[in-house]
Amino acid sequence: MYEDYIKIREKYTACLSESQSKVLEEYVNYYDSESNSYKFPENIKKLSAELKKGGLEFTEVGEGYTEIWSVPDHYFSVFKNKVTPDYNVYIEQLAKESEGLYSADAGLVISWKELGERTVFWENFIKKYPKSLLLSKVKKYTIIIYMIIYSGWIIHQLMSTRTELYMMKTGKNSTGL
Repeated sequence: MYEDYIKIREKYTACLSESQSKVLEEYVNYYDSESNSYKFPENIKKLSAELKKGGLEFTEVGEGYTEIWSVPDHYFSVFKNKVTPDYNVYIEQLAKESEGLYSADAGLVISWKELGERTVFWENFIKKYPKSLLLSKVKKYTIIIYMIIYSGWIIHQLMSTRTELYMMKTGKNSTGL
């Protein structure tokens, strides 16, 4: 039932997003840098209120793009304690992780500590529910987290190597001192 609900809601949200494409494209233009807030015209305020009634909201996803997403706890509020324990834990964790973006503008926006905590959570999920129907999804998600961690390590190593080479070549540190 949960899986069917997700598919239907995703189709509904995609159609809604398509019908509101002009609003989504212009959303970033409503930001007022002087007041550090958004200044929405009345029609956008009304649309936002209607979206909220359906558990949806405008979400900035980076690089000037805005999408319509379900509010973070929507699925958990609908399915809490109405699904098997593994699904309940899964949906609850996704709600927590959806409270903010984990990446935007081609970068990680959560701390390395939080990324590590997510990794541990999903590894424990795999151990606790080895026969879960969600196992393949969770393993794919965990692999993505590993890739983020690994790519961050690679970048760190490259930067360290670059700094060391600079120091060896010039006899100075990377700031020129």
